[in-house]
Amino acid sequence: MLNGAGQVAFIASLGGIGVNSSNDAGIFTNVGGTTTIVARKGDVGPGPNLGPGVTFSLFNTPRIERGRTGGVFQLPHGPGPAG
Repeated sequence: MLNGAGQVAFIASLGGIGVNSSNDAGIFTNVGGTTTIVARKGDVGPGPNLGPGVTFSLFNTPRIERGRTGGVFQLPHGPGPAG
């Protein structure tokens, strides 16, 4: 995804030592001037009340609006909040 300010956000597959099917994808952006990872498959998800052990397992197509990356997370994996 490219916005009018030339900022990008994208999903990429990862490989190499220590990479496996539980952590082999991530969302990256250059918002702020440097390409950085926003979220990685297997990372603990942000936000309250997710419960212990909840991680990202899939991602939607990322969006960038006004210098912020959003709309990027989907399908948390794990026990989740009690409910």
